[in-house]
Amino acid sequence: MRSVSTSVRRTLFAKLLPSLIAATLACCAAAYGLSNHFSQRVLDQWLLDSAMSLVKQVHAEHGKTTISVTADALEIFEWDAVDRIYYEIESAREGRILGNARIPYPPRQTVAGGRPVFYDAAIAAAGVRGLAMAVATADGDVVQIRMAETRNKRGLLTNDVLVSTLIVSVFVVAVVGYIIWRGIGTGIALLENAVRDIRSLHGASPLSPIDEAAVPSEVVPLVQDLNELVGELATTLREKQRFVADAAHQLRTPFASMRVQLELARRESNPARHQAAIDSALAVIGNTTRMLHQLLTLARVDESPAGLAVNQRINVVALVRDEVERRSDEVWNASGDIGYEGPSTPVFVKGNEALLREAVANLLDNACKHAGGGIITAGVIADPPEVFVEDNGPGIPVSERDRVRDRFYRIPDGTSDGCGLGLAIVEEIAKHHHATLILDAARGGQGLLARINFGKLAPGRPAPDAA
Repeated sequence: MRSVSTSVRRTLFAKLLPSLIAATLACCAAAYGLSNHFSQRVLDQWLLDSAMSLVKQVHAEHGKTTISVTADALEIFEWDAVDRIYYEIESAREGRILGNARIPYPPRQTVAGGRPVFYDAAIAAAGVRGLAMAVATADGDVVQIRMAETRNKRGLLTNDVLVSTLIVSVFVVAVVGYIIWRGIGTGIALLENAVRDIRSLHGASPLSPIDEAAVPSEVVPLVQDLNELVGELATTLREKQRFVADAAHQLRTPFASMRVQLELARRESNPARHQAAIDSALAVIGNTTRMLHQLLTLARVDESPAGLAVNQRINVVALVRDEVERRSDEVWNASGDIGYEGPSTPVFVKGNEALLREAVANLLDNACKHAGGGIITAGVIADPPEVFVEDNGPGIPVSERDRVRDRFYRIPDGTSDGCGLGLAIVEEIAKHHHATLILDAARGGQGLLARINFGKLAPGRPAPDAA
């Protein structure tokens, strides 16, 4: 079942939209708070203006405080299409002198000539907005005017502001969301154009690096990673192609030789010479088989380290002894001597047992080929862990010790009939185990000492463990 692909445009928009909505709602809340604040100030000012109209009607005559207002004027004063208007006037000297309701006193004392006090209260279980102010008459009396109105207009105004703000907010979110959607699309279109240009430029030249100047700056880190990957792939492809070409070249000679020997055997009537030709062909087949085995081993070693199990617990003492025993008859038949040198107790490293065994086998094969009937010593050093093979053959000149690690390289004028893969295989296996292949002269000065050293400071090297 095909998975649904992820859209960069939808993903970016989905990440931006919550922030946009949150910012818009915050702006709406701020706008609503400011609108409510200023509308309250306007209505409070109207309440104050009404109270000042009553204040102007307060008079002191003959030591008595009165208010000169007609019933018609009071009716007009009380009229409001939405709210109820309440008022009450009290004299400090004469008590209540006018009012249409009992209005609660303000939370703090009013002072004649001081600032009016606005407060919230309740009259007949209805919430009201109240105002209290005090004035002094000419004869020294203090009069307090209290006014109140129900909150219907305020509630309606608040709701109108809220609805209007929400409508504007929805519109703003829609417009800004559309602009963001188009903007993201425009940005992605630039990336798509860059990808098309890269595809057209590299269609005729695969595995070539991408020009970083041809892509947006935000994509440069990705392009750099892709260029590194392309470089690794190109290097791997070149190595594979070189490997195939070298392998084909190396196999051509033994197959040609085998064909010549078989044709000679087919034409030969002398039994001795016929058998010699067959034996020669079989020897070529044996060498070719060994070469094919080495090629397959090298191909396996060339796999990614992630594809190779290198966490096995391996007793290298047992491994080296097994390989020595396998070759003991062959060496003794050639009048040579082979033996083991090192601890008898196990020495453990972590790695791939099959690959390490192949590395030791290749070192022993090289020693057998070059030592002839000489002395071969294979052994183990416990600390730091090390596997070595030593022979008393001709050795390898110092100038050639780096070159012999290359694939298919053979020392000029050398006597070996190998294909030059043995030490290359050992080198690759050592790298996979974070070990080092060291080539030195033998301890007696004659021959070669090859060591695979799992040094203590080697990156990722497992600690030795002895049982």
